[in-house]
Formats: sequence, structure tokens, C-alpha cells
Amino acid sequence: MHYSAGVSGLAVSGTAAALPGNGALWLAARLLLDGAGGLFGLYLLAGLGLSLTGRVMRIRHAAAANGSRQQK
Repeated sequence: MHYSAGVSGLAVSGTAAALPGNGALWLAARLLLDGAGGLFGLYLLAGLGLSLTGRVMRIRHAAAANGSRQQK
């Protein structure tokens, strides 16, 4: 998985800071910025989930391999 905000993240932050706090453009910029933060949070959760899944699979595989060696 690859996540890149690129230049658009900086542009949205700059626009949100420069616009008045009650305009439609400010609201749109703020929503885009919050959406980018939410997507990044999901990216981090997905990475953590995949890491934990890989660890559990390695532990189970090692346990199964040790169990089959002891039966022989």
C-alpha cells in the first residue's frame, strides 16, 4: 500500500489557513483536509492489521511444523 498526499495536501492546508473561517471554500478545504487525515488513519490501521495477521500466520505455521515433527 502506498499513500502520498503530494502537493495537494500542502495546497489544501494553505488554502484553509488563508480563507475566511465561514466561507464555502474554507469549508470545502477543511473537509478535504479532514478526509485526507481519515484516509491516512485507515492506511495506518490497515498496515497494523496486515502486520499482526502476518505475525499470527508465522506463529501458527511454526507451531504446525513443530507438531508434525514431534509426531514422527
